[in-house]
Amino acid sequence: MDIQPDGFMDKHNLNHVDKLKKALYGLKQAPRTCDPVDTPMVEKSKLDEGPQGKAFDHTHYREMIDTLMYLTASRPDLIFVVCMCARYQAKSIEKHLHDVKRIFKYLRGTVNKGLWYPKDSSIALAAYADVDHAGC
Repeated sequence: MDIQPDGFMDKHNLNHVDKLKKALYGLKQAPRTCDPVDTPMVEKSKLDEGPQGKAFDHTHYREMIDTLMYLTASRPDLIFVVCMCARYQAKSIEKHLHDVKRIFKYLRGTVNKGLWYPKDSSIALAAYADVDHAGC
């Protein structure tokens, strides 16, 4: 006799076990199967247009932005687009989530690009970035 898992209780059919509608295997591999894109943001994308959108869990959005902010130390090509998306952490809509997911698709296609700072190098590095030129 199969044992019913927690959360599935059917007193009339004690021998039944719940059936998954979706395979759990492959969920962790999902980012590996996404189609890479050439640019981290759609050209002339207006993030602030259409503030009436479907709301979602902002915690997940903030976690993705935090991850991307960490990556900007070695990926200066992400600084502008990540900072643009970071503006909407308090009140993000589903469109913003799709834009952040596009950044991850871009990362998937550019996984071998980045800056490398060898610890034994004597190079003094100075870097500047204008991530928000005239975007008051």
